[in-house]
Amino acid sequence: MNLLKPLLLAILLVASIIKVADAAVNQEPATEEKSSIGVSLNAGFCDKYLWRGITYNEKFVFQPEVELTYKDFYLSTWGNFGLMNEVQSYNEVDFTLGYYHSFNSFDIDAYVSYFHYFYAPDDNTAELNLGIYYPLSDFTLFARTSFDIISYTGAMFGEIGTDYEKDISDNFSVFGTLLAGFGSRNFNATYIEVDKGAFNLVGCKAGLSYSPFEDFYIDADFLLNFNIDKDVKESLGGTSNLFEIILRKEF
Repeated sequence: MNLLKPLLLAILLVASIIKVADAAVNQEPATEEKSSIGVSLNAGFCDKYLWRGITYNEKFVFQPEVELTYKDFYLSTWGNFGLMNEVQSYNEVDFTLGYYHSFNSFDIDAYVSYFHYFYAPDDNTAELNLGIYYPLSDFTLFARTSFDIISYTGAMFGEIGTDYEKDISDNFSVFGTLLAGFGSRNFNATYIEVDKGAFNLVGCKAGLSYSPFEDFYIDADFLLNFNIDKDVKESLGGTSNLFEIILRKEF
């Protein structure tokens, strides 16, 4: 019964957004401004909850996401819900408000995220995130960093790397990521009990996306992290990995 409440909350949230999206799609835009509204619905199924190299459980989780966009602004809700009784303590809902803008040669992304934990409300916090992206053909170089601004002020996690995406047919595309992750002293002390800043990990992801019809996608990918710092390895182990399937619908 404890699992039923968050799952019902997620279902009701997605259902309400679907109604809004359906109304927006089927209504003729009266102005150019209304036509720039977009809606994206994601349903992710993962074999564990993995975040910045930290494995919070080894059980299956459901991770839905709803995103509303208007021009360069976006508002999203993301959730993590354990599908096994043992992992309910990691259930959470995150809310994000952001701004993404493309310039002639690079993109910027700035957003604030609030993290709400159902079973640990004292740990609720928020982050300010900044990112810059530089497209090069099928590759995109990136640098991004996150700063905690409420409960763990001074906790920072940064990433540099490259994304890759390429269409291989009308229905299939491949994608991947290579990155290096860095944790500040406050971040590592808070989340992994390592009292120093460190070059935490390098990671790689490879995936395949299939679009059976317009604006609907099925993504499958595998993520593998290698912990680099010896103290991080002692706390988290040498590696972490994740397999996920994501269903995406865009309106």
